[in-house]
Amino acid sequence: MDLETLLINNIYIPYLLCGYDGNKSYSYLANSIKSSEIEDKILDMVNRAMKDICIRKYKVYTIYLYNFSKFEGYFLIKYLAQLGICNPIIHLVLFLLNLLNLIQNIQLFLWIVI
Repeated sequence: MDLETLLINNIYIPYLLCGYDGNKSYSYLANSIKSSEIEDKILDMVNRAMKDICIRKYKVYTIYLYNFSKFEGYFLIKYLAQLGICNPIIHLVLFLLNLLNLIQNIQLFLWIVI
């Protein structure tokens, strides 16, 4: 998958999400870039793409997101978070790491005291 953006008034606006499954190419276009409806159109574009990806046919597929590590990924995450239940796993991981670190510090303290 790839995401294309336009620079309008120094703001990047995603307008096209496209992909290829090995047989067929898919393109999802935000139909309007009017400022009053752009957010709804982008969300609709991402929603249509996700509905097409989340079918049984693609259950065993690996999806590669081209260049989504930073710039384009921020746009996609912003809209994906609005489409369903979003549980921020990273917060749980950080909490568990801090808890593990605290337990190790307590064990070290007890070892020194004893």
